[in-house]
Amino acid sequence: MRALLTVEQERLRADLRATLGELGSLLKAIGASPADQSLLADALRGLGELFLLVVIGEFNTGKSTLLNELIGSRLLPEGVTPTTAAITLIRYGERESEEWHDEGYVERRVPSAPLRDLAVVDTPGTNAIIRRHEALTRDFVPRADLVLFVTSADRPFTETERELIAAVREWGKKVVVVVNKTDLLETPAAVDQVVEFVRDGLQSTLGFSPVIHPVSVRLARAATNTTDPAAARALLAASRLDELRTYVFRTLDETERLRLKLATPIGIGENLLARYEEITDRRLADLGEDLRLVDNVERQIDVYADDLRRGFGPRLAAIENVIHELNDRGERFFEETVRLGRVFDLLNPERTRGAFEREVVSDMAERIDLVIDGTVDWFVEAESRLWRQVSGIVRQRQQMTAIVSDDPDFIVARRDVLRAVADRTHATLSGFNREREAREIGQSMRDTVAQTALAEIGAVSLGAAIAIMFGTALADVTGLLAATLTAGLGLYIIPMKKRRALAAFHRKTDELRERLIQSLKTQLDHEIAVSTERIREAIAPYTRYIRAEANRLNAERASEQRIRAELGRLRAQLPPVSDQSR
Repeated sequence: MRALLTVEQERLRADLRATLGELGSLLKAIGASPADQSLLADALRGLGELFLLVVIGEFNTGKSTLLNELIGSRLLPEGVTPTTAAITLIRYGERESEEWHDEGYVERRVPSAPLRDLAVVDTPGTNAIIRRHEALTRDFVPRADLVLFVTSADRPFTETERELIAAVREWGKKVVVVVNKTDLLETPAAVDQVVEFVRDGLQSTLGFSPVIHPVSVRLARAATNTTDPAAARALLAASRLDELRTYVFRTLDETERLRLKLATPIGIGENLLARYEEITDRRLADLGEDLRLVDNVERQIDVYADDLRRGFGPRLAAIENVIHELNDRGERFFEETVRLGRVFDLLNPERTRGAFEREVVSDMAERIDLVIDGTVDWFVEAESRLWRQVSGIVRQRQQMTAIVSDDPDFIVARRDVLRAVADRTHATLSGFNREREAREIGQSMRDTVAQTALAEIGAVSLGAAIAIMFGTALADVTGLLAATLTAGLGLYIIPMKKRRALAAFHRKTDELRERLIQSLKTQLDHEIAVSTERIREAIAPYTRYIRAEANRLNAERASEQRIRAELGRLRAQLPPVSDQSR
């Protein structure tokens, strides 16, 4: 940019450089395509370069001839067939030169005064034989500060041209439209009719009507070639090329060119941001489904644990019923056995103990075992059902991920983690052995009842533990009978000892009930914790990955929003559009 910038303009350009640099760092961090990163880098470099005018249109609309007349040099080849074999960048030079670039375009320099203030790009027609030029054209258009769109009066605004101008619209470029070959139309009214047709098409495609210049490059060329000054002036006036030349080189003054020059990288930044914001939003939406999957699994785990704790109540009640029956049997035993009429039986402790075990303890241990077995089966079935639910949820999400595959870079890593989790849950479910699980959990519960709840007795069976526990109450009666009877105190001692023995028996049944209930609750909580931890551990890699990705993408979105706001602020500070350049 040749003009000296004011302090405010220089600050604006510096802020724009910084913002685009931040956007470049973001694009690199999120893995943007090399083409997009290169486009942004070119936009940054373009801030310090000449105003760039890019000429586009179909072949045989006279683009090259038009540029030759505007520049005042026969630099570009002309003809009715596609003559521009490559995109041509035309700059000012003290002498004519030509240099080919690896990117597929040619740079030509020419000593033309208008080119001191701007560079021009001539592009092959959009219907040119070598289709790769269209991609190059699309690469140059985003970098343009002004787009000169050339259509032909004999084939105005074709469908191909409509598609091309729609692509230009995506970049928010200022467009000046040239309707060439107006000399082919017979009357000014016909020219106006074509211009109106083009205007309507542009309004429909762009949403607004840009400046339209009807010209005849053939008449302008005739004016250049004639030696008759009067004829030259008449031909040039009829061509209306001077109106276009004045607009491009004079009406677009330094302020307007500065505005367009700064608007170009802002537009590129906004366009790239929109593209990657859409990608970020789509990825966050996908992750939202994944997070809902994780939350769904957590809900299933919570429901599983709550159902187990609620469903454990009736099973605890069944154990309490067994203890109540034990209590009733004990009362009957003491009433029938510990009395003066059975004194000789009481003098035989082993015999009395055997009767106690047969009549009171009896099948208590087996009945508690049955309750435990039923509880274990119920628990194992609930755990198996939970694994089936979780496996089904993961498999369903895996199938959905396989269908939605329009973002392969993002999906591959996520799909691999999900596949690993699905395989792990499926393997666990396939290897879930109910008999083994029931055996291990059942043994654990029995050990808890017989050893933890009655730890002071030692490592014995449940039945033996109950017999030992209540046998001590019986010993209080039988152990002193010989002494009391010998002293003649049986009539008084036996009823008293029976009351004490019954009280001790009731205390022990209460203690047994409380210990059993508490032990089984503790064991249930332990088994719930173990089973839920196994589920969480199985999906932990997926959970960690999804939450980490969500955090990363939310950070990206925040950066995108911050950069977009800054670009909007910078756009608002651009010089206003002058009335003449509208």
